[in-house]
Amino acid sequence: MKNILNSFYFKLLLLLILVSQTINVSAQGLNNGLIRSGNGNASSLELNPSKQISDYDNLKAQGKNPLNTVQRKQFVNKNSSNSSLQNFTQNKYDPNAVGGQNLSRQTEDCFIPVDASYTAVPRNDDGSYGPLNLGFNFNLYGTNYSQVYINTNGNLTFNGAVYSYSSTGFPYGTPMVAPLWGDVDTRSGGQIYYKLSGSNLIVTWNGVRYYPSRSPAVNTFQAIIGTNADALTGVGQNVSLRYADMQWTTGDASNGNGGFGGIPATVGINKGKQC
Repeated sequence: MKNILNSFYFKLLLLLILVSQTINVSAQGLNNGLIRSGNGNASSLELNPSKQISDYDNLKAQGKNPLNTVQRKQFVNKNSSNSSLQNFTQNKYDPNAVGGQNLSRQTEDCFIPVDASYTAVPRNDDGSYGPLNLGFNFNLYGTNYSQVYINTNGNLTFNGAVYSYSSTGFPYGTPMVAPLWGDVDTRSGGQIYYKLSGSNLIVTWNGVRYYPSRSPAVNTFQAIIGTNADALTGVGQNVSLRYADMQWTTGDASNGNGGFGGIPATVGINKGKQC
């Protein structure tokens, strides 16, 4: 029971039962209180590969952990006055995108469908998008965070990117909100989208496939983080994990077979390293 306060997680077996369901929780632990609103603005971001993608992909396909030898690509802050970057950040939801799921608004009670008001994260494998300024303070077990990293592999982190494609159980060293920490690969289908407002951030993994992105099986899920007065997360709560159609748990590089087995995905909220 003591791990629930500090790490609250479920393995994906539970997640598969929660199709079209919602989990609303407070990530503030014993430090409940009104979270102050900030005035931060979203950053302009671009892809900044530090090594050729083929080097990374070849190692991963051979069953080796490329995170040990190759610095992974990430999306980093750039000057927003650059017109090409401004055009990049205007990349919006495409309902006709390969692998995407254009869900009916009838599902909105449990899951909020993506629409043209969302911004698309560039397709990638094992990447990270951020830091993105929230514009409000998000309280995770008593610590306020004003920035977030949207990690391709189904999780949000707050003090740095996480590229690991094989999940671990919680506790884990990095503060994290994980609607589905597993090996997501959006290079040939599905995409990640986000929408930022004054009191919440919605991040949706829309029709995403598992590595190496060849299977037709897709997952659609989302995480909402906000203040504990936000209507979407519910008053007194500041995290909502929501699920539409869930068809896989594990990528091939995590010893999966057909999207299952191997190292399963992890779902939950993690406080981070204890000092």
